[in-house]
Amino acid sequence: MLLNLNKMNDVKKTFDTINKIVADWDPLGVGETIAEGEYAGYIPEIIQVMKNDQSLFEYLSQILANELGSGFDSTDMKHVEGLKSICDKIIRAYMEI
Repeated sequence: MLLNLNKMNDVKKTFDTINKIVADWDPLGVGETIAEGEYAGYIPEIIQVMKNDQSLFEYLSQILANELGSGFDSTDMKHVEGLKSICDKIIRAYMEI
């Protein structure tokens, strides 16, 4: 029972940590209060695709371009570097949990 509780706490901590990073990033600019709920639905898939930087980058770029309509342009190096920075931040945080 204690093992299951610890695992549940780890899952919650992982979810909360990644959600905070994505909410702080706030690619739609909805504001902190709304952002924490706005992007929460993407967190389970983010956790699943975090095998490597490229998988996470591809998933997030697809979300930005096709679902959020954020104006993400994969040919714009500023957009690409910004997204890579977010991917690195997510992966680093995950590794520290």
